[in-house]
Amino acid sequence: MTVGSLLALLVPALAAYLVLRRLWGGSRARLGRALAAATAPGLGIGFASCVYFLLLLLTRNHHSAVRLDAGFWILSTVGLLAYDVIAPGASRQRANAEDDAAARASWGPALVVTVAGLLALSALAAASFWLHWTLNPHGEWDAWAIWNLRARSLLTGADWTAPFSAAIGWSHPDYPLLVPLTVARSWAYSGRESTVVPAVIALIFSMSSIAVVVISVGRLRGWTVGLLSGMALLIARTYVFQSSCQCADQPIGFFILVAIVFLTMSQGEIDPRPFLVTGGAAAGLAAWTKNEGALLLVLIFLVASVLARRGRALLSLTAGAAVPVLVLAIFKAGLSPSNYLFDQQTIGEIAGKIFATGRSAIVIDQFVRRIPAWGEVPGGALAGLGLAVALTASPDRRSAGRAAFALMLVCAMFIGYGLVYLITPAPLEWQIATSFDRLLTQLWPTTVWAAFQLSSSGPSREAGSSRRVT
Repeated sequence: MTVGSLLALLVPALAAYLVLRRLWGGSRARLGRALAAATAPGLGIGFASCVYFLLLLLTRNHHSAVRLDAGFWILSTVGLLAYDVIAPGASRQRANAEDDAAARASWGPALVVTVAGLLALSALAAASFWLHWTLNPHGEWDAWAIWNLRARSLLTGADWTAPFSAAIGWSHPDYPLLVPLTVARSWAYSGRESTVVPAVIALIFSMSSIAVVVISVGRLRGWTVGLLSGMALLIARTYVFQSSCQCADQPIGFFILVAIVFLTMSQGEIDPRPFLVTGGAAAGLAAWTKNEGALLLVLIFLVASVLARRGRALLSLTAGAAVPVLVLAIFKAGLSPSNYLFDQQTIGEIAGKIFATGRSAIVIDQFVRRIPAWGEVPGGALAGLGLAVALTASPDRRSAGRAAFALMLVCAMFIGYGLVYLITPAPLEWQIATSFDRLLTQLWPTTVWAAFQLSSSGPSREAGSSRRVT
């Protein structure tokens, strides 16, 4: 991986980090440096793909787009750094003091054991990732047949819009472009293709997901529980395997996690706007990653419209999601062919499948058999998660509410996936067998986060947080 490729990923991540810290700087809400650092790489990469897409539309070639893109991100980052230096330091000092206070932990035996356990599992996951990449440098089937293939077509084709032709419908040319554009953009920066780039991008999203779960659970429920949540996330062998497949399921899983976690944490805050802006951005980027993300985007806005007493919540969500949703709308309206779910069957046929009891029975039977076994660990990953939470359970009203809210959204996403299975024109059992593991991978980090809201390992970090007076 060249210096150019690294800068293509790191500079937007730094810009995103500075924006997140500034977003929270004037607010009573709190976002520690560690959580901002965990969230920033994915958001930065996502918005960089949006900017690059717009530049390609403007310039029609990668050579000009790269120059403009580099100038945009360098100027933006320098401007944010300069603003951070000249801005009043009181809020930064206060935030730094809170970060230091949150970082303190009593190094008892439980914390030492969980630190060692997470490090050991992380080392095993890293070894598995490296071994899988060395054996499959181009990724698994969907990676080289869809995502990396599209990245190469975007970069090397005479016409960068050619990969969206309906003539190659088998490669799902209607899929959004966050992942292939991120890979193509990094290759354009380096001047050559490298199998390391998509692997590094996959690793960034995987590590960021783990970090967001560990840090956010740790700040809310205690650091021993936070580290234990990271162990529960990694104990699922299927999740670790999918991390190295170079598909879009890890990136969209990260965005689902950030969107639901930040929307959940916004509830009860005196100033929920920073949470909602960040959650809206993640939901919009999820829709720009895979078609499943559109479901998340709709759910997030529906829930916010029901819960919000004022229109400000929807405005904050809209502000965060505006850029990726605009880019997605341009892509779907001007470049993307129709989705395979709808171009191969009529509305009447789709309705008939939804109400066909035989198809529903197949989907339910497949779910009942596959969910408990998911994870490729003895007893299943969900059973292991349930046991870990049961052994550390110490819920309060606020944490139970967070768990219920997040799990409600996860279940709604899963029901939506089930409806897509019902209407698929592909053979139903084949469709489930080839995609089920990846769909659960998308929801696994959020499920772990929600479950561990019921656990506690010591004094909560919520005691000093700003909450709405009820």
